[in-house]
Amino acid sequence: MPARISDPEQLKELLGIPFTPEQTACVIAPPAPQVIVAGAGSGKTTVMAARVVWLVGTGQVAPEQVLGLTFTNKAAGELAERVRKALVRAGVTDPDVIDPDNPPGEPVISTYHAFAGRLLADHGLRIGLEPTSRLLADATRYQLAARVLREAPGPYPSLTRSFAAGLRQKRSKIRSRYSGAIPIPESPISTTACSPRTSSVTSTCPPESV
Repeated sequence: MPARISDPEQLKELLGIPFTPEQTACVIAPPAPQVIVAGAGSGKTTVMAARVVWLVGTGQVAPEQVLGLTFTNKAAGELAERVRKALVRAGVTDPDVIDPDNPPGEPVISTYHAFAGRLLADHGLRIGLEPTSRLLADATRYQLAARVLREAPGPYPSLTRSFAAGLRQKRSKIRSRYSGAIPIPESPISTTACSPRTSSVTSTCPPESV
């Protein structure tokens, strides 16, 4: 693909974004494994979209060679929209498709789960799985696990014991491990305040600490 961008300043002008030096370094980094640590609101999505424009606009990769993966549908949709608009704004891709039956290549941006499902549908037969097989989402996995437990003959004490029984067992283990070193109260922990100067706390306070 012929290069249309050759300078970071040209990219800033095309996108109309005044990138910081740190953001620019991320955008123009060589196409090699990279790890970028950034907090919320630091412009991660904008930088990712600009990096796609840089790699495609400088001719290093074709648009269809770009794969962007994220965790949620909302994030994937936002990233895909920003990448598409950034490529059009930079003049890298044409917003009007001349041949709808043969559209130009576009980056693939999806969630991890959806992309894995796509791989399974396209290549599942290679590992003996039918193309109609589908991946289980977290909610479905928990539902299946709960159904298995309900229908199992049991009993399974480690899975069905009460929360209080579990706490007693843990307290017993701690007592046996640190016998004599840490006083462990037999009665439930008090939820009253230790003194008028403090709000309600969850603790047991000896008289001398008041």
